[in-house]
Amino acid sequence: MEILGHPEVTVELTSDRPNALLAVRLCDVAPDGSSTMVTWGMLNLTHRDSHEFPEPLVPGEKYTVNVKLNVIGHVLPAGHRWQVALSPTFWPQAWPSPEPVTLNVFPGEKTNLKLPVRPPQAADDELPDFGVPETAKVADREILRTESRTREVKHDVVQGVWTLEDFSDEGSRKLLQNGLEYGSTNRNIYTIEEGDPLSAKVRCEWTLHIGREDWQTRLENVSTMSADATNFYLENTVTAFESDKQIFTKTWNAEIPRDHM
Repeated sequence: MEILGHPEVTVELTSDRPNALLAVRLCDVAPDGSSTMVTWGMLNLTHRDSHEFPEPLVPGEKYTVNVKLNVIGHVLPAGHRWQVALSPTFWPQAWPSPEPVTLNVFPGEKTNLKLPVRPPQAADDELPDFGVPETAKVADREILRTESRTREVKHDVVQGVWTLEDFSDEGSRKLLQNGLEYGSTNRNIYTIEEGDPLSAKVRCEWTLHIGREDWQTRLENVSTMSADATNFYLENTVTAFESDKQIFTKTWNAEIPRDHM
């Protein structure tokens, strides 16, 4: 089977909380049990009828909701099967609801998966391969620090805290045409405690540098986000350096109502 386009999942469900999220993953499950996520989508259930005018859910009341998944082209090999996974959270892709949520799903005609299937066609064998993409010539440069990437998940079994730390080092380069040096690093840290959605926190650390010979500048940025039952809280601090001398720093704070989130 080959799908091409937007899969859609329709679900009849109830929620035990007025604010809830429905995350849907469509997976390709191989005969050996290994699973590959093909596409996914999410819906804030308070937006089930309108994004402009969200409304809280009535706990225990049945709703039929439609979740459009990201567009995809995928061939399901013979012997493989589809798996639809549903959950009320998808951290850290989406901020969790203010309270733990239990969703009850009702199987039947109102709960289904719609796949845009494209049958094989005789002309498929005549389609040319895509050519090599055209890009601008990369400027001549010297690598001063090689790039690197790590992504780690840590679980504190005593405190019940999960941490995802995503680190990316762009490396450092020097343009040979003018001697300009540049590079950056960024670290994003997501933490949450089991059973407590209000414990969710994000911390983003970015460092960017640019300079030439004895003129060197650096920007350091730290942003954090957390929430309670009624508001999101954001803090952002930017600090600028020339060589190792701090020449500027400023912190911004914002408080944003959750508004059905």
